[in-house]
Amino acid sequence: MTAILSLVPRWVWAALVAALAATSCKLTIDLGSVKLELEKAKVAMAEQEAAYESARANAAETLAAAQARARQAEQDTIKVAATIREESNAQILAANAVADSLRERVRNARAEAFTRTYSAAVMPRSTTVAAAPETPVVSDEPVVLGTIGEQDVDEAERAETIRVELLGCYRQYDEARSRLEAMK
Repeated sequence: MTAILSLVPRWVWAALVAALAATSCKLTIDLGSVKLELEKAKVAMAEQEAAYESARANAAETLAAAQARARQAEQDTIKVAATIREESNAQILAANAVADSLRERVRNARAEAFTRTYSAAVMPRSTTVAAAPETPVVSDEPVVLGTIGEQDVDEAERAETIRVELLGCYRQYDEARSRLEAMK
């Protein structure tokens, strides 16, 4: 085997050694540049992970603040709605008091009309002519025996209650909408 190797000229051996040395240097340089790129990639990845964690923390803080604002706005809206509800209830109670007063006036007017009609029918027309007892004369005026006046008051009271409730709903809706728009 050494005999075969001795047949190869020295310059070939020198060229082969030079080529192997050059390849080794080239691979060493490439390995160094790959290691450098790997370190750069690790640094970039660490920076991106830090940026991601920072963004995640900021998003969590923003979400917590938004949730706190939303809860506070919800509580404020509930308080305003309760206030509106109380005002509506007060208006309804006032309307009920007015309706009760009207009902009482209708009852009194009906009783007064009945008393006038009855006393006119029972009392004699003339005290000078009292010869024969007269039969009571029923007036041509209609006597309201039903609750027509009370039904009107009931219907007006119902309409007023519906109106107050509707206005309260509108106010609650407008308040909630304005609070939602303020949160945007």
